Formats: sequence, structure tokens, C-alpha cells
Amino acid sequence: MAGRSRRERLVTGATAAAIVVAIAAFVVLDTGDEGGGSDRVAVGDLRAADAACVEAKQAVRRSAARALRSAEGDPKAVEGYSADLLRAVVEFRSRVGSLGGGEALERLDRALRTLAIEAGALSRLAREQPRAIEVQAVAVDGATSGVEAAIAELGLDGCSTVELDPRSLIVGE
Repeated sequence: MAGRSRRERLVTGATAAAIVVAIAAFVVLDTGDEGGGSDRVAVGDLRAADAACVEAKQAVRRSAARALRSAEGDPKAVEGYSADLLRAVVEFRSRVGSLGGGEALERLDRALRTLAIEAGALSRLAREQPRAIEVQAVAVDGATSGVEAAIAELGLDGCSTVELDPRSLIVGE
């Protein structure tokens, strides 16, 4: 140990220990920068995300079917549908959040958050300003497209086969 006094030797020892800890942390911790590792998602995580996505989309489809059986463009039906959509998105987002990391999952999370915001706004408008539903439906459709793109990027094949078309419920297309 370098140093003339006990204090200097302790400082030198503490510095050496800090360097050893820093080197060990550098070696042990995965930065995710090598070979695109930050974008890799474990196969088990992908299967779980795919199953959760299929479940969420099926719930939304059931809600849309119920709403479509009611009067076309009925604000109460749209409110119920958008509330169910919001619930499905929030549940799916929480399940995806418990999976491993990766940039693709982060993009899916951001897209789901956007869709949740738009679905919540649609539900509110259906209650408070039914005449503004169609404008907000376009925002929901755009957010849904963003989620679909993130799902395709992740390779959630089962989920990609379950199609949603919220416009058919809201604007009667």
C-alpha cells in the first residue's frame, strides 16, 4: 500500500477496492451493445407476449361484436367498446411489462400507452360529446396501427392473425 500515514494507506486501499469493483461490474453487467443484444427477446417471453396479445385482441373483438349488435353509432355502445379496449390494452401492457427487456418491447409498450390514451379519450368523448366520436376514432385507429406495427416487429405471429377494425364500430364503414 502506498502512503506514509495510516489514513493515506486506507485511502489507497479504498481506491484499489473501488477499481476492482468497477472492473468486476464492467465484466459482469451486460450492456446489450454487442451484436444487437438489447433488441433480443427470449423465446419464452415472445410466446408469452404472443399469447397475451391474442387474448387481449379476442377480448376487444368480443366487445366490438356486442357493441355492433346495438344501434350503429350509439354513444353508449362506443363508450362500452372503448372502455373494454382500454382495459384490454392496460392488461396486455402490464403483462408485456413483466417480460424481459429489449428495444422492440419498449416500442410496443410506447405504442400501447398511446393506444390506451386514445381509447380513454374516446370513452370520455362518447360520454360527454358524442358528436366528436368520429374524430377521436381516427386517433384510435392510428394508435391501433402503431401497436400492430410493433406487434409485427416483435414477430408475434399468432397475434398478427387476429385482426381488429375499430372503425367499423365507430364510423359505420
